[in-house]
Amino acid sequence: MRKTDLIFSAVFILCFVVAASQLFKLEDMNSAVVSAKLFPWLVVGLGLVVGVLETIRTLLSASDDKRRSLRAISAVAFAPRRMMLLALFVAYLFAIQPIGFLLATAIFCVATIVLLAPRRSFGTVAVACAIAVGTSSFIYVLLVVYLQAFLP
Repeated sequence: MRKTDLIFSAVFILCFVVAASQLFKLEDMNSAVVSAKLFPWLVVGLGLVVGVLETIRTLLSASDDKRRSLRAISAVAFAPRRMMLLALFVAYLFAIQPIGFLLATAIFCVATIVLLAPRRSFGTVAVACAIAVGTSSFIYVLLVVYLQAFLP
């Protein structure tokens, strides 16, 4: 498993290095610090940092005989709750086009918070709605007002 982890980390880092090499070709139409060119650099930079940290973690981890088996890891990775959240995320992606990005994001936030809450009550739904409104408002201000991006 350690060899597989190292191979995955190497491929992951290589993909982000290739992406970083392509970012130099982006033209920036805005001279402000926060521009459309900043987001790809942040994503690629964070991806490279995560890849390097994962490689270091793998190299410093215990040997293969002390680690859990693939079957034990898969049982946790494909737990029903995680699969439900994955299905919710896929539904969110498909809902963006017909109902719009901000509304789909708000519904996704509410559904995720309610599904992950230990107890479902009116208070949980109220807090989820408040967080969804705040998140959608923040996204709108950041993308539409400051970055002047078009939202579907």
